[in-house]
Amino acid sequence: MDTTTAAQAANVTVDTIRVWCRMGAVKATKRAGRWVIDSLSLLKRAAMNTRPTPNRRTTTMTVQETDITIEVKAGSLYLTAPYNPAANTDYKDLGARWDRDRRAWKFAARDLERVREICRAHFGYDDQPVKAVDVRVRLSGTYGRGDSSTAELEMFGRTLATRGSRDARVKLGRDVLLVEGEFEQSSGSMRYPAIGDVDGIVLEVRGVPADHPELDDEDVEIIETEISADEAEQTALRAEKAQLLARIAEIDAKLVD
Repeated sequence: MDTTTAAQAANVTVDTIRVWCRMGAVKATKRAGRWVIDSLSLLKRAAMNTRPTPNRRTTTMTVQETDITIEVKAGSLYLTAPYNPAANTDYKDLGARWDRDRRAWKFAARDLERVREICRAHFGYDDQPVKAVDVRVRLSGTYGRGDSSTAELEMFGRTLATRGSRDARVKLGRDVLLVEGEFEQSSGSMRYPAIGDVDGIVLEVRGVPADHPELDDEDVEIIETEISADEAEQTALRAEKAQLLARIAEIDAKLVD
C-alpha cells in the first residue's frame, strides 16, 4: 500500500509513515520514488502504538522534562535534541538547516508538529513532559559487528553504549549505569570495532518513556522506586513548567504571519 493508505490504516500522519519507512520500523521498498509498505508489517507497528500500558508500570512512573528543547522566534523554530543520524536526515528532508551559533536545527515555525512527530518517531518523545520509568536490561549475545567505524548498542530509541575503536573501552550513554558484568576490553577489528560479548551484563537505564514498546521485552525489568513528597512536588512543578513552555511554542508558531 502507499503512504496515504498506510496513514489512514494506522491512524497516523503520512509524515509518520515516511519516518517509519526510513527507520525500518515497517517493511517498505521504494518504487519509482514512492514508498510501498507491507500491510502485515504496518499492522504490527500500528498495534505497538495502541497497545494498553500494563498496570505494572503505573506504580513506578515519574513525570520529567526531556532533553529535547524547541524555541520559536521570529518565524523560525530551533530544535536541540540528542545526536541521531537518521533523525538528522529527516530534519533535512523537512528543509532544516544547522545553525552553528545556536547549535540547533532551524526549521520554519509552521512545521512545529511535524518536528515533534520526527522526534517521537526517533526518540520516543518530544519536547513536552514525558511519563518515564527506570529499568534494568539483561543483555545477551554479541553487539556491534558490522560495517560501522563505531560500534553501538541501541535500545529505547537511544544509544546505551559505544566503542570507538577495537581496543577502546566501552562508553555508556547518558543516564545509563553498569549494574552487573563487564564489557570485553577489546572486540571487533581495527576497521570495524564491536561492543562484543555481553552475556551476563545488566544495565540500568533511567528515564525511559513509559509507553515505549520495548519495555515489554522479557529481558527488561522496571525498577520499583520511591520518592519523597518534596521530590514529587518538584517533579510536578518542572512538568507544569515544561507544559507551559511547550504551549508558548505552539502559540508563537501560530502567530507567525
